[in-house]
Amino acid sequence: MSPLNIQLRMSRTVIFDTHITGHNLEYLHHIYSEAINRTDETFIFAIPEVFKDVRHKLSWREASNISFHYITHDELRPTICGFWRRPLINCCILRRIVKQYNADSVILIVLAQILPFVFLLPRRVSISGILYYIYLYKWNSLGIYSRIVEVLNYLCIKYTSNVKRVFLLNDYVAVRYFNKKYKTSKFCYLLDPVFNKVSPDLSISRKSLGIPERSRVYFHFGSMSYRKGTLDVLKCIEYLDPINTYIFAGVVAPDIKEEFYNRVQKLNERYHILLFDEFCSFEKIASFCQLSNFLFLPYKEVYQSSGVIGYASLYNVPVISTKNGMLGKLVRRYKLGWSFDFSNIKAVCKEISSIECKSKPIPVDYVKTHSVSEFSKVLLCQYND
Repeated sequence: MSPLNIQLRMSRTVIFDTHITGHNLEYLHHIYSEAINRTDETFIFAIPEVFKDVRHKLSWREASNISFHYITHDELRPTICGFWRRPLINCCILRRIVKQYNADSVILIVLAQILPFVFLLPRRVSISGILYYIYLYKWNSLGIYSRIVEVLNYLCIKYTSNVKRVFLLNDYVAVRYFNKKYKTSKFCYLLDPVFNKVSPDLSISRKSLGIPERSRVYFHFGSMSYRKGTLDVLKCIEYLDPINTYIFAGVVAPDIKEEFYNRVQKLNERYHILLFDEFCSFEKIASFCQLSNFLFLPYKEVYQSSGVIGYASLYNVPVISTKNGMLGKLVRRYKLGWSFDFSNIKAVCKEISSIECKSKPIPVDYVKTHSVSEFSKVLLCQYND
């Protein structure tokens, strides 16, 4: 039998994502590293062409069973108006890719990218994906319209027969709740993986960054945005000791960029702020973690897990987080640091100032139970549990 015929018999899976920021790139890399080993299957990574600009941040070994399909900026640009335009456009793009490659299955890094239009995909294609935003923790604060939208999305998941698995990160409670509520077994638990420990960038140190010996270092990283509480970190700085150092590492979102830079400019007159408005390498993040005393996570939206807490456990750096929702629950469950109500910034900062540096060793349990290998194998359906 010719190699071509063998290739035609191999199952084809499309890995789809429309963003290459924060954990998205990490998750894609995790899946890629596992897919390399599955030589009896073919994988097509359908991702934005901007991936070419950040590909060098991680190692992507060549593999004969993996190819890339780049989605152009023009394809992702909205051409219609209305609330549903973004997921509808994404679904149409994915539908074309599925047909082009005659795919058997699709894994969405962000399932919400195509909700509620998942039913538009070919019925022969098996669909699975990760759902991050869990309305269970926000139901009481949602308006009528938002509630209708959320329930509609979940009903589409239930009644679209080829949606096989919907993964919820770090949340057994929500898995049980949604399976019971919607009388299904599609919702599955998925651990939020802790990236394998990397060697730090040796050029980065307290000395090279000009950090005083007595300075406490607060580190805030990832996508800098309103929902991540980035502006609240800046508000906190005003009530903390000027001798401290504050490191921001990650791309600043357009919606807060102007206010963020205005605040930083004013604060820099008195406080030591180090800003890296870029997609930082994992080596750089590792270096910042190792020289920091605390990771700052005053998230506004706390209805999902956060990859940052994995770094806390990996590098033994306690977190200061919001106390509400999934994030607060994980911090308390795994004893990863302190959680506060950030509705009163001044009061919170008084409590933060009283915390002794390194007074709370971080257990390694979280790292042990959240491996990259397990995450990737579950997503690629190597396990049936």
